[in-house]
Amino acid sequence: TERREELGRKHQQGSLALGGLLLKEGRHEQAVEVYRRAIGQDRYLERAHRGLMRSYWLMGERGRALEHYQALLEVLREGLGTAPAPETRTLYESLRRGDV
Repeated sequence: TERREELGRKHQQGSLALGGLLLKEGRHEQAVEVYRRAIGQDRYLERAHRGLMRSYWLMGERGRALEHYQALLEVLREGLGTAPAPETRTLYESLRRGDV
């Protein structure tokens, strides 16, 4: 079990790193897929949600990025009884204002 958890963490870290590299290379659609898979494995992984929101934004899909934040609010509230991390809220506010 411990080894499986360790491998899961490494896979998660690798996915987040790959998503970031894809974003830097302008491969936003591929980044979306990487972040979606990461979220599919851990729906509370806010770094992946932030990456997905950035990807949508960079693809010109501002509304989709903002809608994703709203969906994340519900996931966190219902599943964990919590609000998004400050980094996630800051990104949302930046996207909402359009100054990303």
